[in-house]
Amino acid sequence: MLNSMEQEMIAKNNNLKSSNLDEYLENHILPIYSEFDQGHDPEHIMEVLERSLSIAKLFKFVDLQVVKIVAYFHDIGLNKGRRNHHYYSAQLLAQDPVISRKYSEKEITIMMEAIEDHRASNRGKPRNLYGTILSQADNITDASKIIRRTLSYGKDVFSHYDEESQIMRAYFYLVNKYSEGGYYEMQLDIQGDQERLLNLREILKTYIGFRAYCVKIMKEETEILTLRE
Repeated sequence: MLNSMEQEMIAKNNNLKSSNLDEYLENHILPIYSEFDQGHDPEHIMEVLERSLSIAKLFKFVDLQVVKIVAYFHDIGLNKGRRNHHYYSAQLLAQDPVISRKYSEKEITIMMEAIEDHRASNRGKPRNLYGTILSQADNITDASKIIRRTLSYGKDVFSHYDEESQIMRAYFYLVNKYSEGGYYEMQLDIQGDQERLLNLREILKTYIGFRAYCVKIMKEETEILTLRE
């Protein structure tokens, strides 16, 4: 699955570019996401990072540092618009002075392709393994997290919607994406992820069942906020 260029990058980078870069990503890139909606906040980025590293360990020749970089940068272009944010994110990575100083043009191209290809609505499969890992990490997690993230995004972006409209918007978005025949295509046959997808599809079978699930989530979040006050 890896081509010669990717293997060369792995051999070159595995032990050289880690500590200072990790600090840069955590202290300078991650905080940018605090400005975005709750569906794309620092918590989401850290979850994608954790999932990406877990999936990457299933493969022998993977540069974990590159896995980290594309996870941190994959949604950073959202401030320029959601529709093409994957392209904006890739451009911002290429323009980043720290990344461009540490990596070659060929290496940056591989990372850009991974970010551009991670979005579920893209047609075709990711062009390299890093895009495949990122796509799976970003799009498949526990059903409750996917639904909470979708609802949170709706509250931030469609704040004028009432509760019923929020739930309905989330339902049709998730059905269109994750149901059988939906546009999301799982890239890696990982048992745990297959089970997560099946569980989500079960919740999405009927609007009534999905609505009950969402009402429960909203009630839990209200109770948490009440306890904090």
